[in-house]
Amino acid sequence: MTLFSKHLYTLSIATSLFMLSGCGTGSSGEKLPSEDPLFEAQWHLENTGQTSGAENGGVAGEDINVLKVWEEFTGSKEHAIAILDSGIDIHPDLKDNLDISMSYRYMDGTNDPTPTTDYLPHGTAVAGIIAAKGWNGIGTRGVAPDAKIVSLNVISSFTEANLIDALSKTDIAISSNSWGFSNNDLNEFESMVDAMRVGSEQGREGKGTIYVFSAGNSRSRSNNSNANMSSLTNNPYAITVASVNADGKYASYSNFGSSVLVSGTGGEYGIDKPAIVTTDLVGLDRGWDRENSHYDVAGNENGDYTNTMTGTSAACPTVTGVVALMLDANPDLSWRDVRYILAKSARKNDIFDGNWTNNAAGLPVNYNYGFGVVDAYNAVEMSKTFENLSAQIASEASQDLNISIPDDGETALTSSIEINDDIAIEHVDLWISIKDNLYGRIGDLEIKLTSPQGTESILAWGGVRTFGYYDNWRFGTERHLDESSLGTWKLSVKDVNGDSQYTLTGWKLKIYGHTP
Repeated sequence: MTLFSKHLYTLSIATSLFMLSGCGTGSSGEKLPSEDPLFEAQWHLENTGQTSGAENGGVAGEDINVLKVWEEFTGSKEHAIAILDSGIDIHPDLKDNLDISMSYRYMDGTNDPTPTTDYLPHGTAVAGIIAAKGWNGIGTRGVAPDAKIVSLNVISSFTEANLIDALSKTDIAISSNSWGFSNNDLNEFESMVDAMRVGSEQGREGKGTIYVFSAGNSRSRSNNSNANMSSLTNNPYAITVASVNADGKYASYSNFGSSVLVSGTGGEYGIDKPAIVTTDLVGLDRGWDRENSHYDVAGNENGDYTNTMTGTSAACPTVTGVVALMLDANPDLSWRDVRYILAKSARKNDIFDGNWTNNAAGLPVNYNYGFGVVDAYNAVEMSKTFENLSAQIASEASQDLNISIPDDGETALTSSIEINDDIAIEHVDLWISIKDNLYGRIGDLEIKLTSPQGTESILAWGGVRTFGYYDNWRFGTERHLDESSLGTWKLSVKDVNGDSQYTLTGWKLKIYGHTP
């Protein structure tokens, strides 16, 4: 099955912008930021308000708070990070951290990590954000500057079978996925979710592979921008990452939704506001940084770096790098522990945004940001002494119905389910089936879930351009973290446009968590 019939948002950055060993130390032994000449432009690592080649700079302090972490942890070669993307160039700033023996190019079945053309720098840019070598006197620095990266070049042969293979490799500690599908339809790939489930159960000798996914880049276009419309970003195994810019506010393109766990730093487009400075294909005749669009600064004379990497494709690897630092601090963390720590340690940003609310467990959460911007220092400090979550347990209940949804544009159909188990919530899934006589115009429907304690999760926003059929479609929400599952859960479905013909035929709730 080929997947190119859908718009891939992995490489949309290039399309929209261009037409897709030992650490160095100072005399006293401390690591010096100045030893990587482009570090000063990397606002996501240390935001001083720099412009990074754009017209305007950001807001000082709006970064991932990683500098103190490097005093103890810089990433480990014990934990392989797979970058599912377009390949990784054997770049001077990446080669020391790139494991070629574990890499795989699906087009030709070789271990060659490199892209298949000179116009696919996306994977190389992602790799630099995660693990560009630090304190080596050249270029940029990754979030985890000594981590091991592996290229799984699925873009070279982008089929469902190859994606399943790449997602299910159990020798991978962290799977970084800056790809997905960007259109107006529901995107259902349950076979890939099954592969992620296998990795979560069997990866890292049972501690689980950790899956980090971009939320998507549809916000600035007319199509749907809800991360819950893809099974890749609404399932229990994915750490779904939205994006903020150098001002600490949601990026103009960033998808939102109840399935967003945290936000990373993706920036804007490098014109009015900064994008991300990272590795590019080597040379001025390859990649994004070329003679006619050269980032002309000291340290980039050869065009080996770009200042235009952006999107949730850039936000995702910032979170991946933080996860690598967490595993360096505590390799015994399970995949569930990592998700939990990221949410609990995130920083509440853009405090005047009206979407912030506290859930019933007192945790601030926001459709635009999840639980906030990833905070490397807080996450690592929490990881050091974290006691593993107890064994995962689940509770589920369902309703079979045949009820017409009101078509007056104002009245919502409501239904309730009782959960009799008291579980400390980690993730909630809701499957819904709605009979539709209007050719898949599901964008008319607003769907909302309310917990027994009153916390709302909007799962679908009504009045948007989304097409498909809710035929046992799964929605996921992270917003009820640490709440109790016990009590009455309420579903609300409203046809915001009216004059429609919808029938709710059933729904099922499954709550994942642990003993309180």
